[in-house]
Amino acid sequence: DAYYKCMERAIKNSFATAISSEGYKKFLPNHDYIPVHNIDTVNIEASIKKRSTITNEASLPIRISFIGLVRYYEENKKLIKVLGNDTRFLIQYFGQNSDVLKNYCEKNNITNVNFAGRFKPSETAGFYSKTDIINNIYGNSDLAVTTALSNKLYFAAALNIPILVSPNTYMEEITKQYGFGYSVNLENSSLADELYNWYEYFRNSDKNQSKLLWDKAIEDNNKFEKKFMEFINC
Repeated sequence: DAYYKCMERAIKNSFATAISSEGYKKFLPNHDYIPVHNIDTVNIEASIKKRSTITNEASLPIRISFIGLVRYYEENKKLIKVLGNDTRFLIQYFGQNSDVLKNYCEKNNITNVNFAGRFKPSETAGFYSKTDIINNIYGNSDLAVTTALSNKLYFAAALNIPILVSPNTYMEEITKQYGFGYSVNLENSSLADELYNWYEYFRNSDKNQSKLLWDKAIEDNNKFEKKFMEFINC
């Protein structure tokens, strides 16, 4: 259509075009794109430092944390319903709008859930230090979530923390490729047992290659910066 042709023309005539997810290639014109990753360098480095002081020993409950602006309420209500009051898990929501899910838990007498409201960026590392699994369940209802890569991906890769993702998304593809993602079927009545077993397997597995993804992301961003400086100096 007209919009696609205009976009194709703009990309073709650009000095360079960067994309934050190669999943976008599914709908973008064919082109040699430059990958650039949504890395929160300051808070990731602070989180790495914070976690380095923590003893990594197996313990219950397994802490599953959604950190940041809390959204995707229907997906998370389903997660809470499946894992609710299961003493093996502690579900956590840290961020603005978490009160929506807090009200849901209070209404349904679900007690194994922690909440914190809006927080300062400097507090991010503290929340990741209290996390065993990152919650990145965004659903798969539209193109925005099926093709994007969340900044939670890079926290997971840098901190070597497994991450929950939605099926049929690019997040699922990438995290499974590198061995640290679990695709959540929220309609699965056996999810609690299967997730618990998977986490135990993950902790003892040598197939986790999150560091490779982290190293690649850093390398890609360095290449992007060099290309950007070429443009500035041309």
